[in-house]
Amino acid sequence: MDAATAATETARKSWDWIRSNPLPAFLLASVAATFVYFYGILPLYAGLPIGHWAWLRYKPEYNQEHSKLIPAVFLFLLWYHRESLTKARKAGSNWGLLLIGVGVLFYVVAARALQARLAIAGLPFLFTGVLLFVWGKEVARILLFPSLFLVFLVPLGAIEQMSFKLQFIITGSVQWLSSIFGINVYAVGTTLRAVDGSWGFDISEGCSGIRSLIAMVMITAIYVHLVEKQLWKKVTIFGMSVIFAIIGNVGR
Repeated sequence: MDAATAATETARKSWDWIRSNPLPAFLLASVAATFVYFYGILPLYAGLPIGHWAWLRYKPEYNQEHSKLIPAVFLFLLWYHRESLTKARKAGSNWGLLLIGVGVLFYVVAARALQARLAIAGLPFLFTGVLLFVWGKEVARILLFPSLFLVFLVPLGAIEQMSFKLQFIITGSVQWLSSIFGINVYAVGTTLRAVDGSWGFDISEGCSGIRSLIAMVMITAIYVHLVEKQLWKKVTIFGMSVIFAIIGNVGR
């Protein structure tokens, strides 16, 4: 089946489902419209919709341009789980309203405190709550990881401070390795200098590895979700991703 045929078949099945389930379809459309309005239209922060404001933060100077890929990855994960979703038992649960309430609380606090990041941090709660309320726990369980993956959309306001701490880690590690190989250097802040004063260089913010660290964590999270089945392996590999990113940057 080619792509065009598959798309046509998907569209036909979707239309058949809408015709057979008008009330759930209307509810789903209402939920989607609500998300679009509150995150894409309402000028909540600095005269901009939250989605627009966040997109402006996904730039190299903020070390978070990788977040632009999150919507595409999220849609891929929905497609990846399509067969499991088709087979899953659908039985809505009112417990979903609790999670929706938490997400709404995040949004309200964000509006009152002018902290748009909180509104984005509430997305996993809102999305999981809607899934649980409309389709039930099986569907919510299957899509739990895609829901949690949305946390990578949050612009990290403290990323500069994180980068600064990583600069010290990289500086100390390089100084220690240099001493092992007989290179006499000393550190002043984030600057490394030869003992004889013949050379020196600074471990700048761009060399701290914060960008590669976040990217490594994000890629590893996707990998363990798609490939590994056992929980202990998922946790181990995911935890080691931080260490590997730092080691790789020290080596570089």
